[in-house]
Amino acid sequence: MKDLRIVTLNLWNGQGGVEERMQVLLPQLLALQPHVVTLQEVLENPRVIEQAKLIADALGAECRF
Repeated sequence: MKDLRIVTLNLWNGQGGVEERMQVLLPQLLALQPHVVTLQEVLENPRVIEQAKLIADALGAECRF
């Protein structure tokens, strides 16, 4: 039986420090190699960093809202 790795994260909406948090978050997610990542307080807004898309691209995955 294979393991299913699920990660859930709260991204704190558009609160400050997004770039710095992504610099910490992305390497850790890559190390965990999750099958599913669920996100809370994530924005889909072209005026801010699209955190869900950035995470999905780093993992070679897709994102859905």
